[in-house]
Amino acid sequence: MASCLFCGLIKKQQPNTIVSNDAVVALLDKRPSVAGQIIVLTRNHYPLLSQIPDRELAELLGSVKKISQAMLRTYDVAGTTVLGRVGVEAGQIVPHASLVVMPRYEGDGVGL
Repeated sequence: MASCLFCGLIKKQQPNTIVSNDAVVALLDKRPSVAGQIIVLTRNHYPLLSQIPDRELAELLGSVKKISQAMLRTYDVAGTTVLGRVGVEAGQIVPHASLVVMPRYEGDGVGL
């Protein structure tokens, strides 16, 4: 979609790309709530998570799982939070399906 911020980022190779395959692009978030936060996007444009076809949803969730596992293995984190907002009323700002993976540190002060 031409006017979608995330579609524009996906089309241009970003230096903060963590994962890129046929279904998913994961980017180190430039405006994180916590250091190391990663946003995982569907390569194809779907306004809502609930609209993603099952195969692509499986790729999205598989990437989220791998990123979360890598954070737990690599960093001294207490855990990870996976956040998805579906719809404006839920706080979704960009109309493009995405999930956020946040490394969580003891006392990080991030409230959800």
